[in-house]
Amino acid sequence: MCTAVETTPAAAKYMSPASYIPDIMIDWGDFLNACDPVWERLPADIDDGAFAGNGWLGATLYQDGPRRLRIEVGRCDVTEHRRDNNRLPIGRLILETTGDLTGGHLRIDLWNGEIRGDIQTSAGILHVRCVVHALAPAILLDIQTEGMDSEPRIFWEQGHGQDLRNRDKIPDDPPNPPAITEMVDSLLVAIQTRTGGGEFATAWQETRLGDHRRVVLSVADSFPGHTARHQVVEQVKRAAATDFDPELQEHRAWWHALYPRSFVSIPDAKLESFYWIQIYKFASATRPDAGPVDLLGPWFRQTNWPRVWWNMNVESLYLPAFTANQLGLAESFIRFLDAKQDNFRSNAQVLYGINNGAGVSHSTCREGLLGDGSWFQRRFLSPGDFVWALHAYWFYYRHSMDHALVTDRGTHAFYDLLREAVNVFPHLMEEGDDGKLHLPT
Repeated sequence: MCTAVETTPAAAKYMSPASYIPDIMIDWGDFLNACDPVWERLPADIDDGAFAGNGWLGATLYQDGPRRLRIEVGRCDVTEHRRDNNRLPIGRLILETTGDLTGGHLRIDLWNGEIRGDIQTSAGILHVRCVVHALAPAILLDIQTEGMDSEPRIFWEQGHGQDLRNRDKIPDDPPNPPAITEMVDSLLVAIQTRTGGGEFATAWQETRLGDHRRVVLSVADSFPGHTARHQVVEQVKRAAATDFDPELQEHRAWWHALYPRSFVSIPDAKLESFYWIQIYKFASATRPDAGPVDLLGPWFRQTNWPRVWWNMNVESLYLPAFTANQLGLAESFIRFLDAKQDNFRSNAQVLYGINNGAGVSHSTCREGLLGDGSWFQRRFLSPGDFVWALHAYWFYYRHSMDHALVTDRGTHAFYDLLREAVNVFPHLMEEGDDGKLHLPT
């Protein structure tokens, strides 16, 4: 279940010093409002859509038909649990209007962490607000109509639930079973079981509130058991039963506390807007307990790269945490390296045949493992990738100055992993014509 991280003894070992917040007088709402990304026409593709996320759940809003608004839903830990353990598609919430979509605009409200839109149709106007709650596993959608005789139809459209890359490359693998829909404790739930074990489930609840409608949607994943269908119902009911105003204020308070840590004034409006959009995107993509950020983040799109990539991507992704004074946004990667250190040692045994090394191929799953599917190809070897990734661990230490990160080897993996990652090199180096040792190219 995706919940806020508590300051427990387990979590406390990663707690960083309070970030410095500049003492400046600024109206943050007005300041960031000038930096908001705005769509003056509706995006027609997922790559151009308006997005929101909380490190676990992600939502992308765009138009995908003459009368369809689509909110594609992702969750970072919904994976195949076999072969390469690739990310899997979940599905999307559809708003089907009675009139043709004729125009409108969308806006990501950076300061409040939400998507808002006014959508014009031939039958009237549709006002939309989408919030992926910062601290709860819930997507909240508010819909209000203006001048419409009939309201849009809202329904869930299940994704295909298949690992298409390995299905195409390894056609003899049995597919995941077809998804089913059933009532669980009075809520409609879409359930996708997996051939590799476990399931993921999506549930939603719609409520009429005066002149508007509210949809609460959530996704849960369980492995190896089949408890996601019950977890997701609990998540939706908890979110729907909570008084909305305090719930929204809690969400906004999280975002309001985030931005001042990263204040910088840039004398170019376009660059300044770009900077704050990246802070929003980074904060939408990760949480301390969410694991590493793969190439999709908490969102989903069909892609040929549905895993964690180590040949620049994960290394560069966390750099803003240090330069922008957002150390907590890198915490998930540090926890991941500590928790999965034995998997990196196992990788070195498979890749290089050594028992005193650690490493990765170009890509791994969220567990740090190579997998045995179509991504396991020995030609994708760059032994420096893992050393480079550990540079982020070093940055995390230098910005927190928590010496336990590099001295407490019983708790933290930095020293041992760095030593073992570098130890791969002597096993690979060959003497060249110049008499010097070289890594293979």
